[in-house]
Amino acid sequence: NQVDECEVVAVCGSTLDRAKRFAEKHHIAQYFDSYEKMYQANLIDGVYIAVPNCLHMEVSNYFLSRNIPTFCEKPLAS
Repeated sequence: NQVDECEVVAVCGSTLDRAKRFAEKHHIAQYFDSYEKMYQANLIDGVYIAVPNCLHMEVSNYFLSRNIPTFCEKPLAS
């Protein structure tokens, strides 16, 4: 919300309820319980990976293989 050039349009959580609570708290309109559903909604131009380290490679590869710019701040894999 502090960067004019970026807009958070969707979030994904491990459950729909968790995603909804996070989205409501941060005023984000769309929320999903799977990254596949989020991608299929055709809303995103890029993603920030914020999942447990053990899932970084799986989720990053999913988006990268679909040509979605992906920011993975922590280790991609062990």
